Amino acid sequence: MPKEAAPPEREFDNEEVYPLMEQLVADAVEALPEFPGFARRDGFLHGCPDPKGNPIEGWVTIELTYDFSTAVSETPLVREEYTDTLREAWIDAGYEITWDEASPDEDQYNLSASRSDGITLWWRVWGLTGLTIQSGCVPISGDDKYPAYLPPAGGVPLNAESDPFGNALDPSVYAAEASSDEATDEAAVQPFDNAVAAHHAPLGINPFGSQL
Repeated sequence: MPKEAAPPEREFDNEEVYPLMEQLVADAVEALPEFPGFARRDGFLHGCPDPKGNPIEGWVTIELTYDFSTAVSETPLVREEYTDTLREAWIDAGYEITWDEASPDEDQYNLSASRSDGITLWWRVWGLTGLTIQSGCVPISGDDKYPAYLPPAGGVPLNAESDPFGNALDPSVYAAEASSDEATDEAAVQPFDNAVAAHHAPLGINPFGSQL
């Protein structure tokens, strides 16, 4: 019987990698001049398949996305200048640029980079422009596959809709101006439970290679 493929060796688990992913978003924001602020943050969990496509128990892939509003996404500042700025910043940081091209009609652009620790960054210039960061396969720490809540970066409002993994149930973590007697809709608190991102790459395009 062939030996089962072992999970990849990683430097961190799901709890440890998530803060690093949020920090990479903050680092990107710091590099972008006249930053207008992201409009939303989403989070997704994907299974970690072996070479045969079978899920590896106890492992997960975390995907974190930040998007600008539609109006901001259409500006030359984020579609052109920010693409050039991030490319330079990622090269200077020693990341490997793995995707750097426009669509055939030049209406979209994709810039992705891989770090030596297995984390991938993807700048999406589509209808909505934004940044996606994926952890690659990481082991789950303890019994909870969802990483602990962290406040959003880049100007995203501090509210239930920016809680990507539905685990900040204490309303004290939300914006101070929110009404204390406002009921929290369950779908808003946990809207992304293993959902498929609407802005994922078109069928057949995978900027993350074999990490999904």
